[in-house]
Amino acid sequence: GILTSSQLKDDPNVLSLSVEGVEEEGFANLLMMTPEPAAMFGGSLKTSSEGVGGLRLGGFKEEAIAPSNSPTHTDPTYDSSIPTPTTSLPNPTAPNPSSPHPCLSAPSNSPSLVVVPLPSPTPTSEPSASSSRKSTRSSHPDPPSRPQTRSSARLRGRPSSRGESRERQQQFLQQQPSTHSIQQNSAQNTLFYSQPNRWKVNRGGGKILSGLFSNFNDSIKPYMSELRKKQKQTPISPKLSKTDAQTLGKMHEKARQEIRNCLAECSKLLRTSILSPATIHEAGCLERDLQLELKQLELYEEELEKLKKRSPEAHCLACLVIAKQPFPKPIKKGTTVSGADGEHEEPTLVRLLTASKVCYSAESKVTAEVVSEDSKKGEEVFIAGERGLDDEGYATFYDLKFAKPTRLNVAHLYFYVQIRFVTGVEHYSTGASVTLRSPPSAPFVVITNESQWGDSEGMLMRLKAFYQETISWPYMANLIQTHFLRSTRQDVTKPDRPLSLSDLNFLAKWRFENKSTITKEAYEEFWGWFGLACRRIRHQLPFHSLWMKGLILGLISRQDAERLLTGEAVGTFVIRFSETNPGKIVLSYVKEENVGESVSHLLLAYGPREAPKHLQNILEKKTECTTVLKISTEFEPDPRAPLFVREPKEAFFKDLKKGIAPPLSADYEVDDSFAP
Repeated sequence: GILTSSQLKDDPNVLSLSVEGVEEEGFANLLMMTPEPAAMFGGSLKTSSEGVGGLRLGGFKEEAIAPSNSPTHTDPTYDSSIPTPTTSLPNPTAPNPSSPHPCLSAPSNSPSLVVVPLPSPTPTSEPSASSSRKSTRSSHPDPPSRPQTRSSARLRGRPSSRGESRERQQQFLQQQPSTHSIQQNSAQNTLFYSQPNRWKVNRGGGKILSGLFSNFNDSIKPYMSELRKKQKQTPISPKLSKTDAQTLGKMHEKARQEIRNCLAECSKLLRTSILSPATIHEAGCLERDLQLELKQLELYEEELEKLKKRSPEAHCLACLVIAKQPFPKPIKKGTTVSGADGEHEEPTLVRLLTASKVCYSAESKVTAEVVSEDSKKGEEVFIAGERGLDDEGYATFYDLKFAKPTRLNVAHLYFYVQIRFVTGVEHYSTGASVTLRSPPSAPFVVITNESQWGDSEGMLMRLKAFYQETISWPYMANLIQTHFLRSTRQDVTKPDRPLSLSDLNFLAKWRFENKSTITKEAYEEFWGWFGLACRRIRHQLPFHSLWMKGLILGLISRQDAERLLTGEAVGTFVIRFSETNPGKIVLSYVKEENVGESVSHLLLAYGPREAPKHLQNILEKKTECTTVLKISTEFEPDPRAPLFVREPKEAFFKDLKKGIAPPLSADYEVDDSFAP
């Protein structure tokens, strides 16, 4: 059935559920996770002849329910093909201070009704600046507040057949002892934000990309090889025949059309869909390879035109291109480029492309030159950087180093090689000797110390992103993911902890106001906050280790942290980035007060380099902080597994070295600078 409405009436003891398309025999699917639903909930089931079911839970009054008029989805961002994490509805008349948050594993004897929340078409209102700075959970029997959900939801459970009796349904439930634990786990990935993710990953992106790769490997590349072979074997003495010229021209047009179509689909995927980290990397590689094939085709087309005119220059067509590169990125002076941001980082690969009838001999190695705004001719730039061409025309640079910084100015690499064309292969007659120069590499900045990394990375990311005045948020999200993984020295194909889909939605909401298009001004404001967070993860090894293990929650708002911790036991805490103090971290924890329990926030007041040891000092001295919520490190966590796991705070001390403990009052300050 479809849960078409769920709301609390004015009376807090009444929960109204409206369900369409549910038969009396199958209504027990609502309580699939409990072997005896009516007994455990202390309630009863009720259905009507119109196929609409009602449910009375323990402590709730029985309510007659009318069918909903329209169960259809009107939110354009809703994607019914994407399964949504489940949530659990606690009994509001019996608050239990020790009951776990729906994101966490619950005791086996705590029943819950599993439903799937859908995105709300209207966003919740932002809290006012005068709102309370603490979230207090009192022992008053009023039901706790619930996040707003969409007016319709899909019920999760095994669908019952039309003729299946209720006794058979109960028998099936009792024969599945593991069903309860499985459903408990599937109910634990409730997103701790006020609403489910507005921006969703394109799960079909991998399939689309796979089809594009198949087209490239099985169609485009073989066709380009056939074209080269055909053009090379075409006789040109005494002249190129008109028939051969027309045949080659048609082959050129077909190849260009296929390459352009594939390139357009690949670019569209990167710029209109939020993709997984591996898919982003693969799409970028395919886009790069297609552009190289397009460049190769241009040489064939130019060669054909010169053959038609019987020009001797037809045998002297070649160009030098950069096939792979680790740029754009900031590079520290004297540091090897490849491997500086991870052992999986690609080297710089230079390739010599030639027309079909061209033969050559290399007269020099491939060298490189740095060109920037303040570079001077003849100035020593490289500590190492020369490679010879192999038999296939490739030169690989693993040890590029820069001896001089660019003073926060953008620089580019240009590669050079000198070759001599061979015009008569049988008699080895030589032709002209030329020096080929590659197009510029992607931009980079050579820095002298890591304090310049943030400004350099932000500038390079802006140059790559804004090829036009505004860009789409999905493209911005994919760029943020790529730069984050490289900045934190992770393997882009198998990252330890990428930005999750919830992290990207946090950035979209709190830094870009959920806008579909991003401007340069909005990006600059975003990087002023996000760049400092990246720098902390990148440069502090203990903090980097804690982030990779999920012990640092990081990207979550103050309100959502309070929502997550409300209902948790005293001493439960998370570490997050401050929203209003860029680069600083906040300890949010549950503490005991006279009126009940509340969530407090402590802002670490020290600079970036001092934070790890002071974080340990705080956790050691704050004896009431006992348990950390460790988050899943997957891009899209498995909905059948817990999103959070409770671990003792000693897990932090494995990665934090013991430091000299200053007075506790100097370690932190109350994070009361919050402004919505």
